[in-house]
Amino acid sequence: LLRVVEATEAYKAMNLRYKQYEEEASRQGFMDTNDLERCYGWAKYTHKEDSGSTEWRPAFIEKSKISGGQYRGRWVFEPGPKPADIALAAAAPTFGGGGPGAPPPPPPTVDIEEFVELDRTKVLLAPRVPKFDDAIFPEHKQYLEQAQMLRSSGKSDWEIETVLNKLLDDKWEEHKTQAQVQDDSQKWPRITVDIIRGYLQ
Repeated sequence: LLRVVEATEAYKAMNLRYKQYEEEASRQGFMDTNDLERCYGWAKYTHKEDSGSTEWRPAFIEKSKISGGQYRGRWVFEPGPKPADIALAAAAPTFGGGGPGAPPPPPPTVDIEEFVELDRTKVLLAPRVPKFDDAIFPEHKQYLEQAQMLRSSGKSDWEIETVLNKLLDDKWEEHKTQAQVQDDSQKWPRITVDIIRGYLQ
């Protein structure tokens, strides 16, 4: 016999196993972090002990408190000890003569960086619309100011996106002519529906 029960607050009080299941299912992981202060993402980490090689590492990213328009991040998984420190610890003599009961050598030190200043080009934000980053691209501002009027006239956000990007493209072509730009490699980013909705909030 199969019994179907509505998942109400009263049922949670009766069935503690279901209550525990719902709490675990709704628990937010660190990869879902996206609030008004920071969000999850990836940042480019430089290995100073490996000829400056780089890799993308998971990080919690927020606005920089030093330089405007930049980010700062904290690594989700802190870097390990430096190779030189590991070698030094391995070569160090053991205390108490190195007998069977002698204490081990001290572990290699780890440089823990609380926050690292990051350039925007070295950061990838995981959320499509980060809640903490309300910065507006300078070339978008004059067109986003028209978004409210276009929405009031009955246009959908998708239609507004098309209209504003057409204006942005015309402005870019004008800029290319004036600045004698040869290609579109430095073309301004597109105005998306998410940017429009974030601006109008």
